[in-house]
Amino acid sequence: MTFEEAKSLQTTREADVMCTGDVLDRFPKGALGLTPDEVKFTPEYRQAKAEFNHAFEAFQNINRYILRHFAKECREERRARRSR
Repeated sequence: MTFEEAKSLQTTREADVMCTGDVLDRFPKGALGLTPDEVKFTPEYRQAKAEFNHAFEAFQNINRYILRHFAKECREERRARRSR
């Protein structure tokens, strides 16, 4: 896998996390912004949470892969962003 392919996969995984996170945000929240227990125990919430956890884990894995295999490219990318 090349650096460009890994970055493309990272972008896809990030979009998956955002999409599944948006689904979780649609569930009702309590006064403090927390999801009530009665909502957490519904099958719909559990399914949405499982999908979010799966997407987030895949995102973490691609980030870990990129940092391990493309450290030099990551440093160059950060340096270029900072110099703007």
